[in-house]
Amino acid sequence: MLLIALLPRLIYLFAISNPENAGDGLYTDVYQHWQIAYLTKEIGLSHGLRLWDLKGVEYFWGSLHPIVLVILFFVTGSTDIVLARVQSLAFGSLGVVLIFHLCQRYWNVSVAVAATAFAAFAPTSVFNDSSGMLEPMAVSLSLLGIWLLSKRSLWAGIAWGLATAARPEAWLSSPGLVLASFCGRRPGADGSCCFSGL
Repeated sequence: MLLIALLPRLIYLFAISNPENAGDGLYTDVYQHWQIAYLTKEIGLSHGLRLWDLKGVEYFWGSLHPIVLVILFFVTGSTDIVLARVQSLAFGSLGVVLIFHLCQRYWNVSVAVAATAFAAFAPTSVFNDSSGMLEPMAVSLSLLGIWLLSKRSLWAGIAWGLATAARPEAWLSSPGLVLASFCGRRPGADGSCCFSGL
């Protein structure tokens, strides 16, 4: 599954797009996220936990993306912007794998294959997952939490918490997923949702 998700994204990144031009005129925020990570690596956080951002949006942009990118800078010894795109691509591919496993668990293999094919090859997904933006990280962490919930609820909560550190939309979706995890049907009930677990 992972290879099926990676292949179109790698082809787009290295054969169709210009790997060094992360925005291609559309996603110019990729450069800003890369800049935050680069300045954090080069200068550090001596100025406090406020991220190095020149637009003033670091108060709602999460810190997880630049932290992971800084780790990649140190591990690879490079600060190339392609690393931001590879990071995004990896999380997007993980999301496709999780879609397969979730659909297989809750429906069947046919649904899983159809959903995975769409997620793996839809041009918008391939483009977005290869962009270097934050969304693939937040989406894959949210999906990971759903996948973990049935047997590892603590880790599901951690995954949803990390999703909130990746993207501001998760500030709403993660608490919603936590509340939904308490929502269940009582035996013999009319099927309406209850919060008996609270």
